[in-house]
Amino acid sequence: MRNVIRILTVTAVLAMLASVASAQPPVAGTYKSTLGDMLEGRQSTGWNGVGGHADPAIGHVLNGASWDGANLGTEWRIVCPTVANVTVILDIGVQKIVQIDYVGGYIWLDGAGPWGGGDPDYTGIIDSYTEIRTMQLLGGYGTAENHNVSAHLAGYSSDCVAFGIGNGAWFGDGAGPPAGYPAFLDANCDPAGPDGRWGSIDDITMTVTGCSVGVEKETWGAIKQRYSE
Repeated sequence: MRNVIRILTVTAVLAMLASVASAQPPVAGTYKSTLGDMLEGRQSTGWNGVGGHADPAIGHVLNGASWDGANLGTEWRIVCPTVANVTVILDIGVQKIVQIDYVGGYIWLDGAGPWGGGDPDYTGIIDSYTEIRTMQLLGGYGTAENHNVSAHLAGYSSDCVAFGIGNGAWFGDGAGPPAGYPAFLDANCDPAGPDGRWGSIDDITMTVTGCSVGVEKETWGAIKQRYSE
């Protein structure tokens, strides 16, 4: 129920910001951070819910943003997907593989990015988010991550943007991320999470396809201000 309320809250905020405009969808294509088409990024996970400091755990909240070497979130953001389920695929003691299913959250794309089709920015609701995480538990903790995200942009057709994140690395955990990393989000998606983990997002592939024109365009507006670092 809490996850449903959070999704409805984000949707309501977006609806309040809606304005009628001539929609200009993003340019269809495949954009890769490894080719310099888009920026790689940084991530944090706020430790909330029944899982406490165990990671991953139900209730934890992800916050990801592009990183240009000096600034967060100037090109893209993935905000507030929340862990809904963790399924163990393999556990042999020295290695553990889990599937993490997230619910809720949204993406934001800068209209000045290489996908820009004319709108100043693009805001989208995440429809599905799954991560496969491999954890090495021998000789020091290490992870390998693969994320798959699909979203529909407000004012456009469903599921016309997909993120594939090939890897991520965790650098530390504690009571607050260092400068240059996204804030820890709490269970209400506010940047007030008490503690968590921070790291990088690497090897990103974003696909834009079939974003048909809609009649309304919701803008980032106050939401960007709320989550600005």
